[in-house]
Amino acid sequence: MFLKGHAGDMMRVGRLSRESQHVAKPALTLGLAVQPDVLRDIASMPGFRGLGLLARILFALPENTVGFRRIGADPVPAEVADAYRESLGALVLTLAGWTDPAVVPLTEEANGRVLDIERAVEPRLAPGGAWGHIVDWGSKYTGAVVRMAGLIHLAEHLRDGWSRPVDADTIDRAAQLGDYYAAHALAAFDDMGADLEPALAVLDAHGYLRQIDAPARPRTGGRPPSPTFLVNPDVHQPNATVHPIRRTA
Repeated sequence: MFLKGHAGDMMRVGRLSRESQHVAKPALTLGLAVQPDVLRDIASMPGFRGLGLLARILFALPENTVGFRRIGADPVPAEVADAYRESLGALVLTLAGWTDPAVVPLTEEANGRVLDIERAVEPRLAPGGAWGHIVDWGSKYTGAVVRMAGLIHLAEHLRDGWSRPVDADTIDRAAQLGDYYAAHALAAFDDMGADLEPALAVLDAHGYLRQIDAPARPRTGGRPPSPTFLVNPDVHQPNATVHPIRRTA
């Protein structure tokens, strides 16, 4: 349901025991505040990452402030709370009557900004790139930035945002949020145990490691044996240049 609701694609549920159901235009927002252990448990569940669920989440890992919290902190100022309530209410009431999705275009300059983001992201997704181990999340990064730009745009134009295009400045501000979420996604996936295969492949290619042929999988079933690597002894020498391990037939 979350995957379909994230994209707005029609959702069909077929059951043998009862009548099939479908939702023509699902829309789902997921907001969770969980402990790190919960994230690790979710990441270990079969299918959660493979199906693309984790790739669609914007992560925020705030610093633990226990021991440094301000006791008796002032509440949110009344004018801020009132402005938030009134703005959100106006936005909901304005869009409540819509039945068809509104298409909000980008200005030509804003579209150029989006292309710049795509060009910057692409090399990060390559094997050995900064996001090579979170390609699933990184592949959806530009789309997430554009979604945030749309939200900023509607929040600033409560009653007619759908009738005017998103400008370049809005894309730039959304990209700043994107930088924040990208840094936190890297930390979150590292904490969950991201796929290390791309990083190990780079270390192997540069001679830091050499993988030993894995033993045959036991006929009794079970998990395949974990890979084993030899470490180039040169890495233990201070200021040494690591030379590739010679491979023998």
